[in-house]
Amino acid sequence: LPERPEKAPLPPLQPTDPYSRYGPKAEISHIFCVPEKLPAKKVSLVFLGLIVLPFIGFLIGLTRLGANIKSFPSSIGAATSALLFHGGIGAVLLLYVLFWLKLDLFTTLKALSLL
Repeated sequence: LPERPEKAPLPPLQPTDPYSRYGPKAEISHIFCVPEKLPAKKVSLVFLGLIVLPFIGFLIGLTRLGANIKSFPSSIGAATSALLFHGGIGAVLLLYVLFWLKLDLFTTLKALSLL
């Protein structure tokens, strides 16, 4: 804690009852932890690339295997349902990413309840 200025008056003492169990307690001084050191940005980007690489490989594998996208529903009702289903899965995955980056648990659960 910072020192008080030289000519500053001391605060008046609070009257205490000697028979009371609930008197003023000694002041607690807190020491905060030193924040953790983050790795260099280049190291983080390398590991991000290592994580994204299998997904890119999966997409390339789908195209080489000839994924059957032609059987995707073409009628308005079925296509809407299929798009909402896949959009919902994508929204939950996006919510996971936002939770990892900046949201807290309660905000995430609130948004998840809306999905």
